[in-house]
Amino acid sequence: QELGENWVIADWNDLKSLWPQHQEEMKEFLQRGGRVNVNGDAQWGSTGRWYFIEDHDGSKPGFFLAHDELGGHEISLGSWFFDDAYYLAIESTEEEDDDEQAPDLVVESPSVSEGSVDPEERFTLSATVRNQGDEDADSTTLRYYRSTDSTISTSDTEFDTDDVSRLRPDRTSDESVRLDAPSDAGTYYFGACVDSVSDESNTQNNCSDGVAVTVLGVDLVVHSVSASETRVELNGDFDFSATVENQGDGEADSSTLRYYRSTDSTINTSDTELTTDSVSSLDPDETSDESEELYAPTTAGTYYYGVCVDTVSGESDTQNNCSTGVEITVVEGDPELSVRMSGLGDNILGTGVSFTLTATVRNYGQGDAATTTLRYYRSTDSSISTSDTLIGTDSVGSLGVEETEDYSETVTTPDSSGTYYYGACVDTVPGESDIYNNCSGMAVGVGDVNPDLEVYSPSVYDKNFNPGQRFGMAFWIRNQGTGPSPTSQTAIRYYRSDDATISSSDTELFGDRKSGTGTIYPSNDDLVEYRTTAQQSGTYYYGACVDVVARETNTQNNCAAVFRVIVN
Repeated sequence: QELGENWVIADWNDLKSLWPQHQEEMKEFLQRGGRVNVNGDAQWGSTGRWYFIEDHDGSKPGFFLAHDELGGHEISLGSWFFDDAYYLAIESTEEEDDDEQAPDLVVESPSVSEGSVDPEERFTLSATVRNQGDEDADSTTLRYYRSTDSTISTSDTEFDTDDVSRLRPDRTSDESVRLDAPSDAGTYYFGACVDSVSDESNTQNNCSDGVAVTVLGVDLVVHSVSASETRVELNGDFDFSATVENQGDGEADSSTLRYYRSTDSTINTSDTELTTDSVSSLDPDETSDESEELYAPTTAGTYYYGVCVDTVSGESDTQNNCSTGVEITVVEGDPELSVRMSGLGDNILGTGVSFTLTATVRNYGQGDAATTTLRYYRSTDSSISTSDTLIGTDSVGSLGVEETEDYSETVTTPDSSGTYYYGACVDTVPGESDIYNNCSGMAVGVGDVNPDLEVYSPSVYDKNFNPGQRFGMAFWIRNQGTGPSPTSQTAIRYYRSDDATISSSDTELFGDRKSGTGTIYPSNDDLVEYRTTAQQSGTYYYGACVDVVARETNTQNNCAAVFRVIVN
């Protein structure tokens, strides 16, 4: 008032804006000191202390409370309880027009400390309030908002506020707030709106633009589930494995993997929980392999095993946290299948002749056998296997314990004479452990072939016995013909004689007691054994004869050379 209408008390913010370009002349003038305003306020809050400036020439005393400074404390801003002091005044060169002057607040330069954050992670939102009007703006409130789009308005979600001091024209106030990111993944927009003040010329520009913040999503899934066994006995153990993966773009907290048993293939948390595994925190695309030893129930049937991982904070999709179910059959015991071929009435046939192969499949195990396939083969040797020539198949239904089923296949003999081998193999079923008896075969002579059986190499472990002493004897039977012997049992008869020539007219041991052998293939032989009792003292001769079979070419070699036994 003393200087005139164009003079006002200098504001510290005005001095700060002039200092970079006018340091020398301002230092000379400001060394006199004096009271100033700060953002239009003469006192520091409600303390009663008046703002003032003082020249410290770059060396502020330790006791001096400085609110701000210029040039490294060339000039310091302080406050004190003054009764009287000089004021620093500044002349305004602007033409005044009381009818047109008014404040106009805007919010500029919104920014965030992090553009991508984890769920509930803390970050900073900053904004600058500026009075772009030509009149002082009263103190007001800055309100912070979260929005689903980039347009910030007071209808968005308000989450915090800041006080904004009185602002002179073209003056600013920097504000910021610390906040927690939402718990759900997605893109959000953050900004601020300043409350309008009295006589504000434009209230439509009081909100900032929105700043996008991406809350990184976490998405746990379970895959690669497997069981070490798909067929288990009652209360049997097996290993169950699964992989937990974070397929989201944020870090997943540690969680728990739960193992379940279900009666259907859909695994969920309402199924029977068996055990758990701890899963550590997972980075994006990181996996964790887990496994546990599980036990089958005590009731036979079909069950499904799987896992579910507990949801974690910020998970974007909680509907994919469970695996599919792995089917496991629980049985009372394991099945064991065998195949037996039925012999032909005549196993020497002509060339190009049709005949029927008959096979019996038996389940001699302790558990039911699943459906499978019986495969018929022709081979050039006596060992029937799946690598031989496949000539037919049959479907085999499920078989209970000790259940059998007969199957047959009509085949045709080759056009060339010789001995061929026919058989069948049943495919293994789940749970079967002994697979070496799943094949069976028999010999078939084709065309101009005939057997020739011979008994040779008689033996006894001793040749001197006491009367009534038991002893054993052994003989080899060889087929030296070109065709197989019959598939029916061929009788071997044992004889005792008073001389070295054994024939069917000698004493047959135990009347019609006899041993037998099955088909003997060409160039193959078979060992037969017999036990008898020594007679009264004397010298005896023992031997054996094999019955003559159909089509045998030589019947003069069917009796063995003898061995002598002395009874003392």
